[in-house]
Amino acid sequence: MSQVTLGYVPSLRPGALLFTLAAFRYSQTGRRDKNAVLVDLYGTAGGRKRNLFGESVATISKRAFGDLVPFRDVLLRHTFFGVYSRAMSPAASAAWSDALIAGDRSHRAQKVLRNFNSSGQFHLVTRSLRSCPQCVADDIDAYGFGQWRILHQIPALFCCPEHGLALNDEVSGGVAGNVGQYALPRGKISTPANRIPWAASDGHSTYLHLWTQLLEGKLPVVTSHAWAAYMDVVVSRVGGIASARTEIESTIRRTWSTGIENITSLTGRHIVENFIHAELSHNSAPVRLAQKLVVLGAISALGIDLPTTGESSQLSLDLSSKFDEYSEPSLQERLRRALL
Repeated sequence: MSQVTLGYVPSLRPGALLFTLAAFRYSQTGRRDKNAVLVDLYGTAGGRKRNLFGESVATISKRAFGDLVPFRDVLLRHTFFGVYSRAMSPAASAAWSDALIAGDRSHRAQKVLRNFNSSGQFHLVTRSLRSCPQCVADDIDAYGFGQWRILHQIPALFCCPEHGLALNDEVSGGVAGNVGQYALPRGKISTPANRIPWAASDGHSTYLHLWTQLLEGKLPVVTSHAWAAYMDVVVSRVGGIASARTEIESTIRRTWSTGIENITSLTGRHIVENFIHAELSHNSAPVRLAQKLVVLGAISALGIDLPTTGESSQLSLDLSSKFDEYSEPSLQERLRRALL
C-alpha cells in the first residue's frame, strides 16, 4: 500500500472522532469526490469508511499524522476503542489494539465485544452523529472548524459531558451517520424533549464527569477484573449484597432527583432493569459501562473511596495474571475473598 502522506491535515483534539478527518478532507477538496477522500486516508475506497473503532488505523495514522502519534494513541484518543477497551482486562485490550494495528479483520468490534453484549438491542454508538453547540463553538475558536466528539455519540449520554447541554442530532442515517454524509458539525441549536433529563442534578453531573474520566483513562477500576474485586469491597463495607443494593438505590434516587426507572428507560438499553444487583453480584457484561458509572457515582456519594489509579491498575494486573475471562467461577471467588 502506498505510503503517501497528506498535505495540510488539521489537529484533532483528544476525544475527537477520527471520522472528523474524512469530513474535513471532503470539505477541503471542495466536496467533489468522496471516494478520493477515502483513497487519501485509507489508500482504498473500500473497507470500513467511518473507522469508528480504528479499522485501518495504521494507514490512516501514517497518512494523517506521519510518525508523530503512536497507533495505539490514535485508537485511544480518536475512536470508540478508547471507550470500550477500558472495560477489558489489560491483556484483552492489548490483543484488540494489536489486531487493529495489524489490520486483522477477524477482530472487528462486534466480534470482540460479542461476549460482553448480551442484548441484540444494545447499540455501541448512536444512529446519528450528534453535537453540542458550545463544543462546536469552542473547536471553531481553537482549531478553526467543528469536530465530532466520541462521547457525544454514546447512546447512554443525552447531554454534553463538558457543558451539560442537550446533544443535538446533526447527521442522521445508519449507525453513527450515513457514510455518504461527510459533514463537519455546525453546532445546530435545538432542545429535544427527551434530551434534558436530570441535567441539574448532582447524580447526573457526576455521571457526565465520569464518562470524561473514562475516555481519558483515569478510571482503571472499571477494567473487568478490577471492577469485580471493587464490587466485593463495596459489598463487604456495606454488609452484604442486599444492603449494598438498598443503599446504592436510595443514593441514586436522591442524587439524581428521579426514580431509577426513568434512568433505565432512556439510556438505549445500556442500563438493564436490575443493574445494581447485576453489578454487585458480578452478573453484568463489562461493556455496560453506563450502569457501572451510575453505580460508581452513587458509591462515591456514599463516601466509599475509589482505589487510586495506581492501586486499581495493579489490582487489575494482579488478577489478570491469575485468571482470564473464562476462569472457573470458583477460582475467581476464592481470589476475591483472598483480596478482601
